[in-house]
Amino acid sequence: MLTEKDSKKIPEPADNPWRTITVDTSACRRYQIGPLKMWIEGAGREWMVAYSHCPEERFTLEIGIDEAKPEDLQWTQIITGAPSATLRFVPIMPDRPVVVRLRNPTRIEKDGNCVLFAFIPVWVQLNIGETTEGLLEMPTVKLSNTWFGDTTMAGEMCYSLKIPCELTLVTDVLGPYRVICPVRIHNTSDADLALERVCIHVEHLSIYRGRQGNWANEVAAEYRKEEQKCEIRYGSCAPEYDGIGDLLSEARDPVSRNLLLRTIGSLKTMSF
Repeated sequence: MLTEKDSKKIPEPADNPWRTITVDTSACRRYQIGPLKMWIEGAGREWMVAYSHCPEERFTLEIGIDEAKPEDLQWTQIITGAPSATLRFVPIMPDRPVVVRLRNPTRIEKDGNCVLFAFIPVWVQLNIGETTEGLLEMPTVKLSNTWFGDTTMAGEMCYSLKIPCELTLVTDVLGPYRVICPVRIHNTSDADLALERVCIHVEHLSIYRGRQGNWANEVAAEYRKEEQKCEIRYGSCAPEYDGIGDLLSEARDPVSRNLLLRTIGSLKTMSF
C-alpha cells in the first residue's frame, strides 16, 4: 500500500477535467464530462451557461467551439463581481442521499464484516475567476428520484443509482465523473444481517483524486440489532486505497461525530 508521502506524487493527467481553463474568446464554448454537455458563452463579467445530457459518455474533458449557441436550452446568466478569463470545474457530491442496490442480496453473519464499493456520479460545480463558491451546479448524470423509508411520513427523498454496489473493486465503471465510495459494514449483533440496498448520505463525503479514479472518504457502519440502529462513522481523510492524492472538494455538510441512525423496515435496507 502506498504511504501518504507517496500518494502526493500522483501526476495530474493532461486530460483531467477538474482543472482551471483559460478562456481566450467570447464565442460559445462546448464542454463535455461524462454524459453532461455544457455550453458557456461570455467573457469578463457577463456569462451565459446551459447544459443537457446525452447518451454518449466522455471519460476525458472534451472541448469545442460552436458558431451559434443552442437556442432550445434553458440558459442561465451569470454576472461576476470582477472580470475574469478563467473557468474551473469542481466535482461535488449530489445534493441528496443516494440509494443503491447490492448486485446480489447479501447476508452478513454475526460478527461478520465486509466492504461495499458504491460508484456515485458527481455534480459539476462551475467557478469563474477566483471565486471558490460555485456559481452553478450541474449533475453529470440525470438521476431518478426515489423515496427511502417506511412511509411517506418516515423517510426522505433520494436519488436512485443504476450501477449496483460491488464487494470487489471493478474498473469498467470508473471515470472522472464517478466517485468510488467504500462502505465498511460490521454486524455486531447476535443474528445474521440481510441486505439488498443501502442509502448513503453523500452530503457528508469529500472527494479525493486517486490513481485509478476519484474516491470518497470511507463510511463505517456498525449494526446493532437489539437497538434497530446503526452507528455511522465518516472518515475524516482519504481512504487507504489507490494511492490517494489531492483533495478535489470538501463535503457539502462535514460531520465530526459519529451518528446513530435507525435501520429501515425489514433490515433489507440500511441508511448510512
